[in-house]
Amino acid sequence: MHVLILGARAPACLEWARAFAASGWDVTAADSLSSPVTRYSRAIRHYLRLPEPRSNPNGWVDALRHAVQTRSIDLVLPTCEEVFYLGYGLERIPCRVAGMHLLELQPLHHKYQFAQMTQGWPLTAPESHLLESAAAVAALAANAGDWVFKPAYSRFANRTLIRPGRKQLLDVQPTVQLPWVAQRWVGEGALQLQPAGGWQADCSRLLPPTLPGRARFRHLV
Repeated sequence: MHVLILGARAPACLEWARAFAASGWDVTAADSLSSPVTRYSRAIRHYLRLPEPRSNPNGWVDALRHAVQTRSIDLVLPTCEEVFYLGYGLERIPCRVAGMHLLELQPLHHKYQFAQMTQGWPLTAPESHLLESAAAVAALAANAGDWVFKPAYSRFANRTLIRPGRKQLLDVQPTVQLPWVAQRWVGEGALQLQPAGGWQADCSRLLPPTLPGRARFRHLV
């Protein structure tokens, strides 16, 4: 079996490459950079340099399709934002892809829509408000210390404002095309990972103090 792992610049790609190689797979890694970290790993057999997807998404999909066809790829595995470009060109990739269509990915990436999806789950997102105008931001300014503000589409907490002052909020100018989200501040927390015959993620300290019980999710590896 042959896997093509995208996002070779990411440490996650390197870990996936090692895991697949240890399981007997042939591994090809790919990225648009010339010298990403995974390129020099002994876990991979080949490195494939792809076009830059942001500036040339169709060229990226075409190059990926050609690689799948000529290298007998069985599985394409994204590690980061390439999953969105895969979703865009999913029907053009002639093998199994660890991803989904762009329309299915969109609400998972939009922070307000995802928060709404969690309603009714055992562990829900905090109270959330979609902000599409400066007036919507101003309505929360008097109690800004109770809120966390972030762009609806963002990564690595980029531009996130935690309990900001009024002056900081002046820089938040959301629009319908570029909305923000305000989520109620629920306090400090930490995610604890510990081996328990496998790996166990203890999310109890992430819960608001008013919620009883403990939330525990377990994944055996």
